[in-house]
Amino acid sequence: MMAKLKLGPLADDKPVKLTLELPAPIHRDLVAYAAALARFMATDRAFAKARRAN
Repeated sequence: MMAKLKLGPLADDKPVKLTLELPAPIHRDLVAYAAALARFMATDRAFAKARRAN
């Protein structure tokens, strides 16, 4: 069971645009990490159940 987080109000929730330059190896690692995380989230039953409950 996933515990509900108790967060206070956000002071400023407007998006902030950032531009940065990354070395190619770090970019490749981040892309691979994001893909692995997406696969994990897609198959995580507890996470899916918690999202449906909210």
